[in-house]
Amino acid sequence: VLFIVKTRVKLSSKGIINNALPLKLKRYLKKKRKKSIDINLNLLGEAVLGEKEADKRFQDILALMELEEVTYVSVKISAIVSQLIAPDYVGNVEKVAKKLRIIYRRAKRNNCFVNLDMEEFKDIEITAGVFQKLLTEDEFKDLYAGIVIQAYLPEAHSIFNQLVKWSHDRHQKYGSKIKIRLVKGANLAMEKTEAELHGWNAAPYGSKIETDSSYARLINLGLATENKNHIKLGIASHNIFHISYAQKLAEIRDVKDMLEIEMLEGMANAEALAVKDMFGSVLLYSPITTPVDFPAAVAYLVRRLDENTSEENYLRASFDIEVTIKNLINKQKNLLTQSICHMLSQQNLEEDHPML
Repeated sequence: VLFIVKTRVKLSSKGIINNALPLKLKRYLKKKRKKSIDINLNLLGEAVLGEKEADKRFQDILALMELEEVTYVSVKISAIVSQLIAPDYVGNVEKVAKKLRIIYRRAKRNNCFVNLDMEEFKDIEITAGVFQKLLTEDEFKDLYAGIVIQAYLPEAHSIFNQLVKWSHDRHQKYGSKIKIRLVKGANLAMEKTEAELHGWNAAPYGSKIETDSSYARLINLGLATENKNHIKLGIASHNIFHISYAQKLAEIRDVKDMLEIEMLEGMANAEALAVKDMFGSVLLYSPITTPVDFPAAVAYLVRRLDENTSEENYLRASFDIEVTIKNLINKQKNLLTQSICHMLSQQNLEEDHPML
C-alpha cells in the first residue's frame, strides 16, 4: 500500500518537483534551454536541525553548482546553517557568512547566479545582513547576486528601502548591481500556526488586500528610474494582473531592462509560456530533490497546493478566467485596483505622519 501511495504522489508531483540526480537534472535543464526558458533551482530536503544535516545540504548545493548546465540556484540560510539563535545577530551573520563565502566563490568560478531565499520571518534580518556584508567585501564587490523580499511581511519595506540605498552606494563605489526577487510570501500557514502556538501576533499582514497592496507598492518603489543602474527586479507571481501592472510601469518609466518575470515550475505552465511569448523571457523557480529526500519534499508540494487552491488565490480563479467571461476578469481587475488604491492611501498616510 505504501508503495502505491508513494508512486501516486510522485506521479502527482511530476513537473512540480524535479529529480536532482545529475543525469536526469542535466536532461531536464537541456530540455528547458532548448525552449529558451531559464531555471532557478531550489534543492529541497529534510528540515535542518543539526550541523551534520546543514553540512550535507551545503555540500549538496556546492556539488549542484559544479554542473555545467546549472546557472542559477536559490539558497536558504536555514538550509546551510543550523541552530541560529535570534538574539545573537552578529554571531548569526558571521556563522552564515563562513559558508556563504564558499558558495559565492563557487558562483564566481562557475558563473552561477546565487539567490538568497527567504523562509521564516525570524531569518529576515540575518539574511539581509549577511547579503550586504559579503557583497561589500573586496572579494565580492563586483558579484551580481540576488535576495528575496516577501511582501506579506510589514518589515519587508524597511528591509527593501535599506537594500535599495545600500545597493546604490555599492554601485557608486564599484559599479555593481544586485537583484531583488519580489514574492508575496510562501509560509503564511506556518507563520500563523507558530504564532498561535506561542501566543504571538502573526508576522504577516492580516488580509490579502494588505499583502497585494504591499506587493504593488514594492513594485512601484523598485521600478523607480533612479534604481535602473543598480537593481534588477524579479516579479515572482502567476497573477497576470500584477505582471501587467509591473510591465506597464516599467514601460512608462523606460526601465523595462530592470524587469524579470518569474513563475513556479509546474504551476500553470501554459500561462508561463504565454508570458514568455508576450514579454520575451520567463524564469521558472524549480524545486528539485533526490529520491532519498523525496518524502520531505512532499511537504513543499502540499504547501504549494494548499496556497494555490485557497479561495483568495489568483491561480484558483485563473482556471475559470476566459476573455469572454467578463465578470471574472472584472473581479480580478477590481482586486488589483483595490490593492493599488490601498497602497496610495498608505503612502499618503505616511507622508502626513512621517513617524509611522
